[in-house]
Amino acid sequence: MLMVMSMAVVALSCHHASPRMESSSATLTVLHAGSLSVPLKALADSFAAQNPGILFRMEAAGSLETIRKLTELGKQADMVASADERLIREYLIPEFATWSLPFAGNEMVVAYAKHSRGRNEINSENWTEMLKDPDIAIGRSNPDLDPCGYRTILLLQLAEEHYGKTGLADKVLAASSMNVRPKETDLIALLQTGHLDYIFTYRSIAVQHKLDFITLPDEINLSNPDFAENYRRAITQIRGRKPGELFEIEGEVILYGLTIPNDAPNKSTAARFAAFIASRKGQEILLAHGHRSLTGIAPIGVEEVPEIIRKQLMP
Repeated sequence: MLMVMSMAVVALSCHHASPRMESSSATLTVLHAGSLSVPLKALADSFAAQNPGILFRMEAAGSLETIRKLTELGKQADMVASADERLIREYLIPEFATWSLPFAGNEMVVAYAKHSRGRNEINSENWTEMLKDPDIAIGRSNPDLDPCGYRTILLLQLAEEHYGKTGLADKVLAASSMNVRPKETDLIALLQTGHLDYIFTYRSIAVQHKLDFITLPDEINLSNPDFAENYRRAITQIRGRKPGELFEIEGEVILYGLTIPNDAPNKSTAARFAAFIASRKGQEILLAHGHRSLTGIAPIGVEEVPEIIRKQLMP
């Protein structure tokens, strides 16, 4: 079973100024979750403006696919940013990395567009009934490639219990089985062009792409630490490291995480960029793009975290 993140009294807040370091030339390769494409570009642009000569090569995919690029394909990168911090712990530490930094939160929502059938009727109270309509097209991402995919399954399990609707999860998953894509951002164009009516996605994605969305109760949306025990009642399985191997995933509060791989070509520059993400300015950029800020979450392997990053985590 995957480890559940523990809370600690170290704040990712950012009482320190954004790090401004000496100029140098480097190209940082960042492998990242698809849901981070927009905020990471904004973070990279802001960092590069302060650090002339630094360029970025960004590569988006579902977080599990991203991590497997290192573990299975031997790809080299300066930073890995996952939509689920625990994947770094489970797949990369200690062989490929020595620490993990939670840096943002999120929440699950149901998003829709101007053409979506039932858009004028659907709300946070009746969405479970609306999505059972066979004429409504629902999309979700692949749970074996993307955390949003397995979080959709966990959300539906929690909703089934919360609303007392036996069989809800299986019905919605079956209804959406023809509209499963590798990552959550692959669903946006299908929604906007009318091929889908509703998608399960993150609040940050809906905000960034100006999608309408239904806010779901904290008891099920995987955003609120006060309901962490409740979230753990939901369990699913994803493909493991080896063929035929399965990993059990418990419901957890959504935490995004990043690390610098052991063989990163530009470790010091990557550490400076990670420190910027953890800084006040970096957190402001993430908040502006629909993410939740984090408080009280300590890095994994804190003694291995570069000092420039640790300075940003001091209360």
